[in-house]
Amino acid sequence: MTELVSNQTYLFIIMGAFLVTYLPRMLPLVMLSKINLPKPLLEFLNYIPVCILAAILLPELILHENSLHISIHNVYLIAGILTIIVSLFSRKLIVIAASGIVFTMLLRLFL
Repeated sequence: MTELVSNQTYLFIIMGAFLVTYLPRMLPLVMLSKINLPKPLLEFLNYIPVCILAAILLPELILHENSLHISIHNVYLIAGILTIIVSLFSRKLIVIAASGIVFTMLLRLFL
């Protein structure tokens, strides 16, 4: 038999979820805004978003059905490489994203 959950319980669940997601983001910002970090550390921190993006994308580009797939027939790998080349010449995110989409579409059409 299911028990009815009161509105107060829902409110506590929502507030708890808010605190669990908000505090880990807000506390470092508040704490580090008062501290002058060394320049080498700031330069190191600039690489974190790129590393996270690479860790997310690389498996999608080189794996197919849980096996390594590095070949001329891997459409996503070729499109990724071409998109990286475009990103070296253009610093505009819309151009990079659009070129990645176009490369993927064209390669899937012709390969």
